[in-house]
Amino acid sequence: MELKKARAIAERLKALLEPSCQRMEIAGSIRRRKPEVGDIELLCIPRFVDGIDLLDEMIKGLVAQGRLDFRLNKLGRRVYGPKKQAHAAASPQWH
Repeated sequence: MELKKARAIAERLKALLEPSCQRMEIAGSIRRRKPEVGDIELLCIPRFVDGIDLLDEMIKGLVAQGRLDFRLNKLGRRVYGPKKQAHAAASPQWH
């Protein structure tokens, strides 16, 4: 998709997920300003309350609603780590 469209979707996702994060940045092709973007990458440090990862909870809810999907890595696993790199493939309603 075109950079302008990808950035708009990334900004909407960021605004939606940001309350559940200590920090969040748009990354990947959008950050590098590539004219064509294959996916939307957000680097996130989740916020925890009473040991609960608020970002995971928010993403689970969005997946359950069909509003967001995970991109799997080359081993077929979701990408997780201390800084979550949520490769999100937006469903058509984000376009």
